[in-house]
Amino acid sequence: GACKRKGNDLMSFEIKRACQSDAGIIAKIICESWKEAYKDIISKEFITQKTNIDERTKLFEKILYENKQVIYLVFDNDKPCGVCTCDVSKDADLTDTFEIIAIYFLPEYWNKGYGTKTMTYVIGQIKDKGYNRISLWTLENNEQAKHFYEKCGFVSDIIRKCDFDNSLNYERFIYNLKNKR
Repeated sequence: GACKRKGNDLMSFEIKRACQSDAGIIAKIICESWKEAYKDIISKEFITQKTNIDERTKLFEKILYENKQVIYLVFDNDKPCGVCTCDVSKDADLTDTFEIIAIYFLPEYWNKGYGTKTMTYVIGQIKDKGYNRISLWTLENNEQAKHFYEKCGFVSDIIRKCDFDNSLNYERFIYNLKNKR
């Protein structure tokens, strides 16, 4: 449902489950966010390679068709502005854990409360599914994202991994749902 708040931000905030026809807008949000969020962290060539909207759209058409991941689309006044994808964690050392695979917003929506509101909603949804933990991976040198996750209650568990031919280092964060009301 929509949430009203005083001030200009979050006037008409809504989250819904994405459907197959949303693949293009999901791809656009992720590509726009990547270009801005990672410009000082990842090589320009790699960003260009990973922000091909047609390829991303095809990927999300497939993901949405298979219906394995939970994908939320975030709206501001009916304008899609964010996306959050989740699935059961594939980390061998984590049982009873749901993973937030990605949370991205169009850059003009950063630092305005949309991410926090979305994270609160998604954490509630995962808790309602009966999971005890939520995990997520972020680039080790993405200080802005790490600060956001910590603000939302996630804690680094010091586990690291490399991806994309060992060119990117990731750090895992955990949100413990046990003992949280």
